[in-house]
Amino acid sequence: MSYTECAPVYGAKGSTTFLFLENQNDIQTINFDKTWKKGGSLVAELNGSTPYYYGHYETRTGVFKNGTIRLDRTQEWDTGNYSVDFFDKDKNNIGRWAIQLFIIDGVSQPEVKYTCLPNGKIQFNCSVEKGSDPLFQWSLDGNILVGETAFHTIKKNVAVLYHVVSGKLICIAANNASESHSDPISFACEEENINTHSHQFESIETLLGTSVFFQFKSSGFAIGSDIVWKKGESPVAWLQNNGTVCNGDYKNRAEIFANGSLKLDKTRETDSGNYSVDVFTKHGTKIRRRIAKLIIIGHTEFLPVYGAVDSSVFLFMKNNTDLENMSPLEWKKGELLVATFKGSNPTYYGNYKKRAQIFFNGTLRLKLIKTDEGNYSVDFYNKHGINTRRWITKLFLLDVVSVPKVDYFCLSNRKVEFHCSVERGNDPVFQWSLNGKALSGESTSSTVKNHVLVLNHVVSGRIGCTAANNVSTSQSELVSFSCLDIIPFQTVDHVLGSSLLLLLKNIANSSAIEWRKDNRFVAGFKQEAPYYNENYKDRASMLANGTLRLDKTQDTDSGSYNVIVFDKSGKNTQKGIAQIIIIAFTECPQANGSMGSSVVLFLNNEDHIHFSNIEWKKGNSLVAKLKDSAPHYYGDYRNRAEIFSNGTLILHETQGTDTGNYTAEFFDTNGNVRFKWITQLLIVAPPGIETGSMYTAGVIYGIFRHFVTSILVLILFVGALRFVIKKLHLHIGKEKEVPIKPKQDTETQVLSTTES
Repeated sequence: MSYTECAPVYGAKGSTTFLFLENQNDIQTINFDKTWKKGGSLVAELNGSTPYYYGHYETRTGVFKNGTIRLDRTQEWDTGNYSVDFFDKDKNNIGRWAIQLFIIDGVSQPEVKYTCLPNGKIQFNCSVEKGSDPLFQWSLDGNILVGETAFHTIKKNVAVLYHVVSGKLICIAANNASESHSDPISFACEEENINTHSHQFESIETLLGTSVFFQFKSSGFAIGSDIVWKKGESPVAWLQNNGTVCNGDYKNRAEIFANGSLKLDKTRETDSGNYSVDVFTKHGTKIRRRIAKLIIIGHTEFLPVYGAVDSSVFLFMKNNTDLENMSPLEWKKGELLVATFKGSNPTYYGNYKKRAQIFFNGTLRLKLIKTDEGNYSVDFYNKHGINTRRWITKLFLLDVVSVPKVDYFCLSNRKVEFHCSVERGNDPVFQWSLNGKALSGESTSSTVKNHVLVLNHVVSGRIGCTAANNVSTSQSELVSFSCLDIIPFQTVDHVLGSSLLLLLKNIANSSAIEWRKDNRFVAGFKQEAPYYNENYKDRASMLANGTLRLDKTQDTDSGSYNVIVFDKSGKNTQKGIAQIIIIAFTECPQANGSMGSSVVLFLNNEDHIHFSNIEWKKGNSLVAKLKDSAPHYYGDYRNRAEIFSNGTLILHETQGTDTGNYTAEFFDTNGNVRFKWITQLLIVAPPGIETGSMYTAGVIYGIFRHFVTSILVLILFVGALRFVIKKLHLHIGKEKEVPIKPKQDTETQVLSTTES
């Protein structure tokens, strides 16, 4: 018995928790019986597909065939050691998985408070009312804040921002069981008033091509004062008489607001640099100055990355060979921190701790799970903690393609059509090869349209199909094909034990003909002489034109037959396909019934064959039909017939007109008749019941037979009576006419008279 210890699982109290088994992907064990326990107490069992639950787990537990168990409405007392045992069909314990479960309080929504400090600092405190061992993370205007930089310091639940006078801050609290975000905190702290010789410095980061705001407060000067924004010593825009005036290439990209703030749209790499704003009174006196540094982050978007669950992918940062200046960096999925690299030390977060790996060039390796699909970004920082570059990519999860299957169809005009298909795999692309040579597009000999290939005037060869998507490639087996000039397809239906012909027409310049059933030789014609397979020599005949005759047909004769015609050089010139369907014919005993009763037409179905399509007829008229296992009734049988899956038909309230011949035909899935039963039904009137003129054929026949018998008896009786009378009359007459003679003479005379 194998033993596997899985990683601990944490769940939040009152939530649903899944205990997944690691490395349990053996499809052979899916149908094995399983037993779950907590310590020594039975939790659940799965016998075949039937689950059983015990104790307080009955109403809050679910189990799955791969060994996973689901616990609902978890409580602290669910904490403990769980195990699941797998049993094979012989009830042998083949493996045990052990998992330790910890149920802890999930974190509540964080609450954030802030305090404005001197020197342009703002301190934020994040707290939660409940939650075991929470960890805190901060996000400002969508950017994750980590460690110490020139404009922030992060220490657990405390964040201090430098020279950032407004924005939206979010605190993220998480533990091993849950994660929660605070509401966005909008904050604003007034700037200090400074004289004309003072400078206040801040750094602003933005992505290339986006918009950026240079925030500026109006306190300390009157609305309507002149405001001038510069980059270095070059004017960018100024506010004069409440109107914005822009310079050079800023004309369509810059805007100054009434409070002095500057908005810059469609940022360019050349926008990076030091910006200053000067405030003048109506008399032209400069009363304030503020300086800010704008950093345009190079935004590079890479092609999407594709991966499959349980495989590994590399989010590869191409052309990043500057190893000396690449640290530190941050990888994120959306706004969620995945990993950081600072100095030579990688750090991993959340459920990426055991699945992620960062390399020195910034590449991230991930072992994928189902939830990994999404947008990923990596930010690079310089030694001052300023974001200098950002790379973005998108990860898609796909199913790998299965081994392709190739089917082909022989068409007319010497064409062959091939279809390539896969059972699974997202968005597969197909490629074809003929005898090792790749095929594509349209040509005189082939037409390729993704999974369909049509060959023109190519009658044989070896075809291969390759299916691929962005995560996998799979090759089909090479398929050998042979399609010649097709003789039209024919289907032959015949009754078991009879004879049939597989016709061959319009055969020219042939030197040999072969008939095959399922690729096995049946009969042939070569050098004007027929020859046969041993199993067919007593039943098969080849006619001069290639037609095949089969006598005394058997059940095993059903199937597909191929005929191949060879020319004088021995090459295949024509090919035909025929389908034989042998119908088993059974004649059942006559059924009898009396008028007004129920009669069962019971078929001699000893093999208990059940068909989903059956038709009962009286003569050529439909009585009842079983189509796709659903009964249908016709004519005056609608309310008094009943059909069953084994073919039996019951007629209720029988009438004289029900007398006749009945047939039952059984159809296969292709709509071909495979079995036929015939029976005769005779309906007579019960004794003592007047039927009026409504005599059935059987009743009339019975009366006629009785009448004829009576006449014959009467004739015999009359004949016998006449004979007796004649004898008596003769005897009396002789006594009167003949005299008495000796005894011997009398006897002689009697004999003589009798002979006369």
